[in-house]
Amino acid sequence: GVILVEDSKTKVTVSKTDIADGKELKGATLQVIQKVVDEDSGETVDKVVRQWVSGDKPHVIEGLSTGVEYTLRETVAPDGYTIASDVTFTIGADGEVTTSGKTTEGGALLIEDSLTKVSISKADIASGDEVAGAHIQIIEKDKDGNESVVREWDSTGKAEVIEGLKTGVEYTLRETVAPDGYLTTTDTTFTIAPDGEVTTTGTMSQDGTVLVEDGKTKVSVSKTDIADGKEIAGAHIQVIEKEEDGNESVIREWDSTGKAEVIEGLKTGVTYTLRETVAPDGYTIATDIQFSITANGSVIADAPMNKESGAILVEDAKTKVKVSKTDIASGEEVEG
Repeated sequence: GVILVEDSKTKVTVSKTDIADGKELKGATLQVIQKVVDEDSGETVDKVVRQWVSGDKPHVIEGLSTGVEYTLRETVAPDGYTIASDVTFTIGADGEVTTSGKTTEGGALLIEDSLTKVSISKADIASGDEVAGAHIQIIEKDKDGNESVVREWDSTGKAEVIEGLKTGVEYTLRETVAPDGYLTTTDTTFTIAPDGEVTTTGTMSQDGTVLVEDGKTKVSVSKTDIADGKEIAGAHIQVIEKEEDGNESVIREWDSTGKAEVIEGLKTGVTYTLRETVAPDGYTIATDIQFSITANGSVIADAPMNKESGAILVEDAKTKVKVSKTDIASGEEVEG
C-alpha cells in the first residue's frame, strides 16, 4: 500500500482595523510582498504575491511559503484614514506566524489605520494669538467644480482638530465671518497626504497647525485745512457708534497732532460718525462725517479722502470776520 503524507496549507489571517475602536475597515488595498532577485538585472525587487481589498471581516491567505520574510503593505487606505506603515511576517515550519507588527488575540495580523487629522487655528496675523468669533468652512469641490461644505465651525480661541477628511483631496479653507474688528482672509487650500502629512497654500505653525490669519481693520483720519490741505494740530475728534437703542457711544477719541491718526479694530459693516468737538484755534468745527469699513477693508465715507493714503479728511475752514465802516446816518460804506 501507499502511505500518504498529507500537508495542510499555511494560513495567515489579516485584520484591517481602526486603531481607535478596533473595528474592521472596508476599502483598503493590501498587498503581501516577497523580495526576489530579478533574473535579468540581478537586483532584489518587490514581488506582489497577494493583493486584495479589505471587507468587513478578516482576510485569510493560504499557501504562502514557510521560512520566507514577507512584507504586508497597505497601498490605499479607506476614505478618511492614513496609510499604515509596512509590517513584516514569517511563517514557521510549524505554521506559527511571527511578525514585526501587532496581532489579535486570535493570532491575526493587525494592520491598524488612524483617522486623518488636521488642526486649524484662527489667528491674529500680527500677534499670532488665537481669535474667537470667526466662522470657518472646509469646502470640497467635485469633478464639475461644484462646492460642498464638509465641515464648518465658529472659532473658540483654541485650535479646531478635524478628523476623517480624505487623503489626496485639495480642500478649500474659507472664512465667511471674521471676528469683530478683523477682516475676512482670502481662501487657502490644504491637502492631506496618504501618510497624514498636511500641506497648505497658506501659513502653517511650527507644530503643523494650519493658520487662518486675519488682520485688524484700519482707518486713517486726517485733520486738515480745507484751503491748503495741510495737517492741523489741536482738534479733538471722536469716533461714535450708535447702539440699537439709538444712544451714541464714543469708542475712540484723540487730539490731532499734525499727522494722520490710524484707528485699528473697528467693526466691519457698521456706520460710524466722525465728530469734531473742539476745533484748532482760528478754525471752525467741521460737520459730522459718516463712514464704514467693508468686509475686505475698504473705507467708505461721505467726506473727501486723501487719494494717496486713503485717509478720511476732517476739513476745517479758518474763521472769518467781515468788518464794514459805514455812515451811521445813511448806512453807506465810508472810505479811509
